[in-house]
Amino acid sequence: MFSNDRLAVGSAILLVLSVGMNVPSTRANAGSVPSDRYRWVDELPRAVRKTAPTYPSANPKAPRAGTVILGATVDTAGIVRDITVEHSCPPFDSLAVSAVHKWLFTPARLNGKAVEAHVTIPVTFNAPGLKLQPTRRDRLLAAAHAAEKDRRWNDGLTLYLLALKTSPSETALDYELQKQAAALAVLANRSNFIPRAAREDLLAARRIEARDSTSRGRRMALVRLLSAARTAPWWGEPYAEIARLQEIVGQPELAARTLRVYLLACPDAPDRKEVQDKIRSLQ
Repeated sequence: MFSNDRLAVGSAILLVLSVGMNVPSTRANAGSVPSDRYRWVDELPRAVRKTAPTYPSANPKAPRAGTVILGATVDTAGIVRDITVEHSCPPFDSLAVSAVHKWLFTPARLNGKAVEAHVTIPVTFNAPGLKLQPTRRDRLLAAAHAAEKDRRWNDGLTLYLLALKTSPSETALDYELQKQAAALAVLANRSNFIPRAAREDLLAARRIEARDSTSRGRRMALVRLLSAARTAPWWGEPYAEIARLQEIVGQPELAARTLRVYLLACPDAPDRKEVQDKIRSLQ
């Protein structure tokens, strides 16, 4: 499960978590990482208050840019503790730790309850005035917006679909981008075409849940449903299934948000009123 969030100056990128995956640590100066550091969660920690790291301008030996990778525990109150340096980049290490100590998160959740979770946080430093190169995702979105402005609906939709493949999380929807792609599919007359890969993902998700109705099975099914939604963001069925599972695992707010995308993707859905009532009950 991964997500990222950028800060403006001396940007810090939060790549959360090796949670739910038994991923080996990249720590250079430590032995093996205890396996209980990694656990499945239904909802990842989310940074709600961040302090940007300070670039050491007074240090003439400081490189123009660098990244420190930190490991930390987010407790059930959303407090960051037990910060370790997993990849060092002098002289930025202590500055990165100092900044992240001040961060505040919403805690990870499992079965509706707050739980501790380990997070991996790369903290990137850039000298003032250093011009950053746009990411591939940035370039795709810029091109998609330009195509949309020029009313080149098919080109814009293709670019949005490529951008969705760069989503930082396999276990969460990029809601704004999903909505943009769904709306553009209608204009491009593509809303009735469902790619085979999306259909296969939906069927696979149903088979997984039928075979394993535990929380682990539902999470595995959810990954396939999210893949279907990214492949065909104008297709309503995956959204309905995703919202149902989100409600089951104790994520009513996300379920409501997903159902709103369902209504955008299916403006003429026969169950529209029922879905609207469901959204109100979830909020």
